[in-house]
Amino acid sequence: MPRTIRWKLLIAILPLVTVGICGIVLLQYRHTRDYVLADINKDMQGLAERTAGNIDELLRQRYNDLFTLAETSLIVDYYRNVDFRLFDEARAYRRELENYLLHFARRSRVYSRIAYLDGSGRPISLIEGNQIVSRSDAPPPSYFEAVKKLSPGAWWVSPVESGPGGAVMV
Repeated sequence: MPRTIRWKLLIAILPLVTVGICGIVLLQYRHTRDYVLADINKDMQGLAERTAGNIDELLRQRYNDLFTLAETSLIVDYYRNVDFRLFDEARAYRRELENYLLHFARRSRVYSRIAYLDGSGRPISLIEGNQIVSRSDAPPPSYFEAVKKLSPGAWWVSPVESGPGGAVMV
């Protein structure tokens, strides 16, 4: 190693310059990192709020759908005719209920299956894939008994099933 003044100054200044450059790079990195993370957090917060709003709106609409279905007098008229053993009239109301549910399913465009079940879990009216499905004497779905046993106000989460064409149904 030469003992010239140039080398002595270089060896004395080089560590200071290196430390200074590293310090500036570190400060720029931290500033940029903080800025990027803050921007990501802001974007994620906005996305979460929009998603939560969309989910709230979806659930509010499903809640309104339930009230819309509950307000039809066809259900009461059907059971009134069954109770009085007026089976021809009950059949006519069942057909009207099926048509009502079919139009409801087509209008809402979110339900791949709508089933109106009697007290034992057998379908009275069944809509699948925007068409009326003939009633069958098949046993009620396995989850129907679990739902029947719920206490008032209790929650039940429906299973996820595969529907026609592999569509997911809840």
